[in-house]
Amino acid sequence: MKGLPVFKMRIPAQGRGKSGGARIVYYHDQERLLALSIFLKSEKADMSPADREQILEALQEAGLWPPPA
Repeated sequence: MKGLPVFKMRIPAQGRGKSGGARIVYYHDQERLLALSIFLKSEKADMSPADREQILEALQEAGLWPPPA
């Protein structure tokens, strides 16, 4: 997600490779590593704008975004 410390990791599924495996969306900073979403690529091609908005809201509620000055 552009502009946020949120990243997507591709995990290969046995016999499917990276493109057919799972996705883990995670946040990290110097102190934390948080899994925000985990989904199978076969069930969901990518995150929707609504998914992205939910992640942003969760980061804001946790006080992780925007970062402290």
